[in-house]
Amino acid sequence: MLTSPVKKSVSGFTILELAIVLLIVAALTASLLGPFTNYLYQRQVAETDKSLDEIKEALLGFAAANGRLPYPGLTGVGLEDATTCTGTNNSDYCSGVIPWQVLGIARTDAWNKPFRYSVSYPFADPSKPIKFTLQDKSSLSVNMRDPGAAGLVSIASKVPTIVWSAGRRNTGVPANVDEITNENLFTHNLLPIKAFVVTRQYAEAGAVGGEFDDLVVWVPAPVLFNRLLSAGQTLN
Repeated sequence: MLTSPVKKSVSGFTILELAIVLLIVAALTASLLGPFTNYLYQRQVAETDKSLDEIKEALLGFAAANGRLPYPGLTGVGLEDATTCTGTNNSDYCSGVIPWQVLGIARTDAWNKPFRYSVSYPFADPSKPIKFTLQDKSSLSVNMRDPGAAGLVSIASKVPTIVWSAGRRNTGVPANVDEITNENLFTHNLLPIKAFVVTRQYAEAGAVGGEFDDLVVWVPAPVLFNRLLSAGQTLN
């Protein structure tokens, strides 16, 4: 006796069910992406901070060995470039990228941007008979924004050298006045009497002074002098 074949029911996703699944996947992805992005950024900050500390130590080592700080370099070139210290605005300070090849340190930060470097000219001048003197002064200073007063306050003056990372984002928004100040120091657009860098905590757009993610270190004069004396350099 012949029997009719049993029909198997085949179930599939309807368009509505697929849409719901996709919405769930998208929601899960978004919930995981935020923490992962923040974790990645914090790792990049930590990596850049470590590189800045290494650069600071390398600058002190260079000064101990040579009796002066190095000239800045040009983008893509890891050697000193004396032409960065010519011109009216550069008579008191010189800016450019860190001479990474001379110092034997990382060329770029975690966002693949060259580290920026400003040095007071009296501390980098190789023509002086005595490279450093205790009377050498610097026009460079470090300022921090005071949220309460909505203004800038000096936290370090007469600084021999400053190194900083421009951070993850590019400067260019007119409201980012603090990052623009740092950019102007890098491009020699600040007069010596106003030659300073701004440092403060990370901030999003809308904050006083604009969004900010630059990372800044500097070498105070007493630290530099102590290293030179420890290395046997003569100071007058």
